[in-house]
Amino acid sequence: MGNSNKPVLYSKTSLMLFSFFSCFFSGLLYIQNLREFKKSKFVLPMVLYSIFFPTILSKIVTSFGIPMYYSYVPINLLGGLILIKPFWEYQIGVTEYRNRSIVGPLIGVLLLIGLFITLIMLRLR
Repeated sequence: MGNSNKPVLYSKTSLMLFSFFSCFFSGLLYIQNLREFKKSKFVLPMVLYSIFFPTILSKIVTSFGIPMYYSYVPINLLGGLILIKPFWEYQIGVTEYRNRSIVGPLIGVLLLIGLFITLIMLRLR
């Protein structure tokens, strides 16, 4: 398959990197991958997964007395692993692709996090 025929996707590594921030952010990138293949029937389930998987798992983990600041990253990384393994294999299945740049999404995520931290700091005043 020629390089120009390969789809342009966010890589599995990129999805895992964004999982450090949130399973939701990696889910958004994954949804872009689905759109590359015009698999819109999977978009809503992936949005729901990206929101509810970490939320429900966080509630379960904190019910055992484990503080959220200990479980946040592992829960989101687990969510990312589920995206890049079973979901990717079932919904996308392709192994050869060209990497899509993460610069734009990374800047967006960092700006959102910066805004969130700024709002918290202003509220603490």
